[in-house]
Amino acid sequence: MACEPLDNLALGAAGERHFDAICIPAKLISHAPDMDLMGWDRIVEWQAGAPPLLSSFDQRPPLLSCYVQIKSTYHANAIRLSLPNAGRLVNEPKPAFVYALRYNAENAPETAYLFHIFDEAFDRILARLRAEFELHGNDAPLNHKTIDFNFSDAQELAPTGEAFRLAVEKATSGAYALHTYVARKLKALQEAGYGPDAHTGKVTINANSHDELIEGFLGLRPLSVSSFKYFETRYGIALPVVDMHKVGDGQMTITPSNPKASQLIVDSPQSGPPIVVGGEIRAPGLPDLALDEMWFLFRHTLFDLIFKHQDKGSFTIKDTTVEWKKAHHPHLWRDYHRLMYRLANPPFSIRLLIEEGELIEYTIAEPPPALKGDQHRYAAEVADRLCEVLQQVGPNDIVIPWQELETSRPDVHQCLGFIRGTCPSGGVNFEALPDAPTLPGSIDFNFIHVFPLGEKFVAYAISSTGKVKRIGATTKIDIVYGPLREIRVLAALDDVRTFEQRVEAKTKCGCMITSYSKRLAQPPTFIIDPPAD
Repeated sequence: MACEPLDNLALGAAGERHFDAICIPAKLISHAPDMDLMGWDRIVEWQAGAPPLLSSFDQRPPLLSCYVQIKSTYHANAIRLSLPNAGRLVNEPKPAFVYALRYNAENAPETAYLFHIFDEAFDRILARLRAEFELHGNDAPLNHKTIDFNFSDAQELAPTGEAFRLAVEKATSGAYALHTYVARKLKALQEAGYGPDAHTGKVTINANSHDELIEGFLGLRPLSVSSFKYFETRYGIALPVVDMHKVGDGQMTITPSNPKASQLIVDSPQSGPPIVVGGEIRAPGLPDLALDEMWFLFRHTLFDLIFKHQDKGSFTIKDTTVEWKKAHHPHLWRDYHRLMYRLANPPFSIRLLIEEGELIEYTIAEPPPALKGDQHRYAAEVADRLCEVLQQVGPNDIVIPWQELETSRPDVHQCLGFIRGTCPSGGVNFEALPDAPTLPGSIDFNFIHVFPLGEKFVAYAISSTGKVKRIGATTKIDIVYGPLREIRVLAALDDVRTFEQRVEAKTKCGCMITSYSKRLAQPPTFIIDPPAD
């Protein structure tokens, strides 16, 4: 029998009472707010069930809970939410749902519809909120705005607590997956509505010349700006984030965002094989730039090489001061100085090979005036000697500032002489200390030398024979050097003793003299085995 239809207020109250009643047998706890001002009618909590396997008390995740707004209707095919309340449901990290009940003529609920405020509903609400802000700013009359959702967009359910519980658990990945769901929702909030050009800007640049403008777009110099606007585009709506019109003049530095890997190849048949170094190729990101106005920047760790396309026979070069103060592998220093020496001695060709297979080529007849070839040739030889020493050591991670690499030249030269077998025999003089051992007249021993290299040390051992003379307080050993027996990189000076033991085990000779680089200010040490009589 048909009943008198309920008015909207009574129908809404009936829907809330029905929802509370069906939660009880489904082992759900439905809480009503003291004041219904935040866009939800109930907080629903799951009662404790079987915890996840292997879950200790301190690691047990929280049970599911969610916000629910309840709607009741007789004949409508859609629900209507106030826009502020819809926005709160979107921005709330916990799961949020709208539960709509359709009543029949007997005032009994016959069908339920569950709207999950995520995915498509999520995007609709956020896009609408952004559109209102675009139109009205902070003065938008949101309390008078609504948004509708059709029942066809919802999941149709039986009007029971069990059906509600199962649907929510499926949408949120389970009763114990609240943390996972919240993380997914927060990630979606950060990413929703943004496209590839989400952040754009408008700036007024004040450049004194075309060349100054290009240098700025290559990141070689700051540019003077008199205004700057920064826009964020979401759901196709661009809104200003920063407007510096009122701040005054300033400076802007541009860092090219998409440099391409490249190889710089310098080829001069009369000077030996080509020199190849790796780096990045950059071009100014200016629209409608004619080819004759194009510049190319080849950026290496230690230098910038700039080519103006209209001046194909010349280039400019600039060292990167910051990187020059840092430590780098000796191979990097060697390749740099080899390249600079080659660039100081034209004619030669320069080819820029870009990762996509593109090739840019120039023939150079005149070097930049600042390049001093002889200095770079000497520096390349210094670095090359160190590279040859480290080749004997094997794989290593030694890095060293250039100034220290130059300072290490005497130690490196001596070590390389022993490696090549060209170091002449000689003598060692030292002051006899009170506790110094008394050396026999002739000894076979391992001569060990230790020198610093960056933050590490190189130690090497030479099989040697020495004749010992004592002249007053001075002991002199005339040494005949044999072959190199061992060379290692040490992490600390404390590792020298371990190195000595390794040498002793390898050579079966326990007599050693260990000397140190002058830069270490360490006295020599003596190990005499067997002890002198």
